[in-house]
Amino acid sequence: MKVKLIFSIFILLISTLSMADNRPGFVCGRFNDTVIEVPSSYLYSFAEYEGYSYFDSRFLENKKGCDANFRVLPLVMSWPDMKPFDRNENGENKKIRFSIEPLDGDPKGYLEYKRYLYLDSGEGKYKGSISYNEELELYFNEVIFRFNNKYHDFKEYKRGYYWGGDKESINILFDCAWIPDDGVYSRCDAIYLIPEIGFKIKVLINYKDLNMWNEIVGDVNKFIYKYMKL
Repeated sequence: MKVKLIFSIFILLISTLSMADNRPGFVCGRFNDTVIEVPSSYLYSFAEYEGYSYFDSRFLENKKGCDANFRVLPLVMSWPDMKPFDRNENGENKKIRFSIEPLDGDPKGYLEYKRYLYLDSGEGKYKGSISYNEELELYFNEVIFRFNNKYHDFKEYKRGYYWGGDKESINILFDCAWIPDDGVYSRCDAIYLIPEIGFKIKVLINYKDLNMWNEIVGDVNKFIYKYMKL
């Protein structure tokens, strides 16, 4: 309990300092050449700016504000109204979290390579055949991981990977975690790119809401463009 309290105080301190050079009530920064400024009520934990890691005491020296480069901007809100999340709300809205990161390098082939890492790279992976889910309009492949070495007791788990586009070209990729005790998939971590503004977007979607992924992504994009400073 004491450790949790100390950590909460640390996060609060970092969050306060990360907004110190920003307009009151807002957090601002840039990804490549694109500036975005959002109300601080949408911020999840704290914005991380380019420079020292927050594990380094010099983290507090990092440049902040609209002229500073973001490393990651984590956000949380209710969906579909896209308002600051209220944990006491009992309405129809769902909680969604997403983060924005800079898109570094050539976007061509980025998601295809990430899919390769998920499906084929490394040992102990056994994947099934690729299928297409008509309802989701996504391709799917399930990978079973088996470990049997001196570092692991023999055990098995699996993950499900969905992607949009076609078998060769990908526009969004989902990594869904499996819960063995419940025999179901739980949350899915989605990643997609907006190359024209230099953004890499990561969205956390509940597996039960995967059939609404297109609407969620569309609303996330609208939110981003709404708060860009042109």
